[in-house]
Amino acid sequence: MPLLGKEEFCLKSLPDKLSSDEQVFYCHITGEAFLSYDEYFERQFLYSSLLWTCSVTGRTGLTYSEALKSEQESKALLSTIPTVLQKVMLHLMTYMNNFSTNVTLSILIEYTNLRYFIGEHVQISPKNKNKRINGIIRDVIPPENYEKSSSIAYGIDPLAYNYLVECVDQPDELDGDECIVIPAARISRSKFLLTREKIRLFLKQHLAPKNGRYEALSIKEESLQKFGVDQLTWEDIFKGPTPNFSDDTLIVKALSRQRHTEECNSHNNDSLNENDENHENENLIQVSKKKSSLLSLQKQKLIRRGAKLGNANNNSSKKSKKDNKLKRQSLKNKSGKVNRKKRTNSDATDSNATQESKSSKQKDDDKDLKNRERECRKQYEEDLKNWTEKRDDLLCDDLLPLPQVTPIDCDIPSELIGDALVIIDFLNVFHEFLAFKENTFPSHLTFDYFIKILQDNDVNARAGFADLIMAILRTIFQSNMKDAHDGNEDLKITDNNNEDFDIFNADNDEESTALQVNCFANHFVTTYFSTMEQLVRLQMDSFTVTEILRIYILKTRNFDGKRTIKICADDMALVMRLAAQTIFELNKNDRIKILKILLDDVVVQVAEIRQKIEASMDEMVKLKIRIRHLNASYTRWLRENPIRQRMRKKKSSNNDQ
Repeated sequence: MPLLGKEEFCLKSLPDKLSSDEQVFYCHITGEAFLSYDEYFERQFLYSSLLWTCSVTGRTGLTYSEALKSEQESKALLSTIPTVLQKVMLHLMTYMNNFSTNVTLSILIEYTNLRYFIGEHVQISPKNKNKRINGIIRDVIPPENYEKSSSIAYGIDPLAYNYLVECVDQPDELDGDECIVIPAARISRSKFLLTREKIRLFLKQHLAPKNGRYEALSIKEESLQKFGVDQLTWEDIFKGPTPNFSDDTLIVKALSRQRHTEECNSHNNDSLNENDENHENENLIQVSKKKSSLLSLQKQKLIRRGAKLGNANNNSSKKSKKDNKLKRQSLKNKSGKVNRKKRTNSDATDSNATQESKSSKQKDDDKDLKNRERECRKQYEEDLKNWTEKRDDLLCDDLLPLPQVTPIDCDIPSELIGDALVIIDFLNVFHEFLAFKENTFPSHLTFDYFIKILQDNDVNARAGFADLIMAILRTIFQSNMKDAHDGNEDLKITDNNNEDFDIFNADNDEESTALQVNCFANHFVTTYFSTMEQLVRLQMDSFTVTEILRIYILKTRNFDGKRTIKICADDMALVMRLAAQTIFELNKNDRIKILKILLDDVVVQVAEIRQKIEASMDEMVKLKIRIRHLNASYTRWLRENPIRQRMRKKKSSNNDQ
């Protein structure tokens, strides 16, 4: 039962002294009934508010229906845990002290990961075969020297245990042995039997703090009595030393990896020892070669330094003579340059004035261009804002005149073309669910063929209007016979007194006659055809289908105030015409109306058609979600791969081709 906040909620019960004819307001969520509408509305508003809490998971901020659904799902999830493992986990909790929920959760997952307990259903692979066989563990065989072994994974290494397993599926390989001894490496549980979520929910149901919120967790008294944890011993569940949850231990997976690496290294050590002597001799030869090469390089460097010093002394005397000549020539060149500068200064002043005037003009032109560009950008941004604003379709600038309507020239009136197309589509989609006789109607009904059916007036014609109505009525009757246990057949019919006719206009004769026909017809149907089984027993052919159709409409279209007066009057007028005419004498409007009435009942009463509609709707929703994901991935790809990158890829692919 969901909790209102954090408190228990009690449903309201009806008073004992309540007459069976008294009117009540029924709440379909909880099955409650209320005498006043105010109480009903207040309780309905409470159930739809986000004040409820799931009593199993502890989720808050839910409606009543959401909390109830969460409880059902979590209870179904907890029911998948076997009772053996439930007792084991509660018994393991007795060896823990002062641990929080997350710590106990991780300890239980690590401890039960590779250990299997007495009475548990497991899967084994005997003789190193890939084939799995179902079995039940009957006994646990610990290693012989477990007292001297170190504590690994809260006890002995779980891979060191052996198990006595009783085979449920007796294979030929075991030679008639019912129980075999198998190591832990060949045993496994079924997948997702113990998950983190399941154990978390299990601990929430059976653990609670001792005194306060911040105290250590302990097992509830109800769960102790339910599973008999006080009477259990460690030998009833497992063998060997009891678990040690107080010491710092290692995870078994890391240990198994270390063992695997150690085994690989031990195999390679023998081969490495044989090659050690050869490697030492090769290293000595390489060191001697390096020393000789370094000595030769040092001798060559000393010879090069002595040659450079001798060449430098000879070149110094020659350079002094050349320097004197260069000084004399430089003095002559300086005197000539001074005279040239005086001449060029006068020309440079004139050219600078002209260049300054040109540069000022260019600066002014650049400023004008920048101002124009700014104005163009502002105008573009304003136009873009106006264009992106949401507006009515009639206020858009790019409106076009509507295309001219092309009239459909056919024998069906324009008001009923939509209904005719819906009927054709329904018959084509759900053809397999309708009870057509063999080789009567085509699997794909065309528009021209449907017009021929509406124009059919031959009683003995095959695949005509009568066969179509008989097939639809046959499917409705068959579905009602399957669901005979439901209360849809026994329709309550109330007698209409003459006082109820005052709601109609007394001057309108058609409406008054229709109501009188309804009153007498209801009495006739209740006396002779009170159930659908009596109607099914009638022989149906082209001569009796009109009367069966009329009685069916009277039975299913009783007027209890839920339907509008206009629709009721139209249906009763159709019933009056069926009493005087056959279905072959009706016009196209009445025929389409009859098909529409029958197909509406088919959708309501045939479960297979409803299931197909719901499945197609679910498929459509999934396809929409997939399209949305594809669009999102495409936009992400466009964002990660700019245009330049894509153009380069295209060019590179074209060049490769």
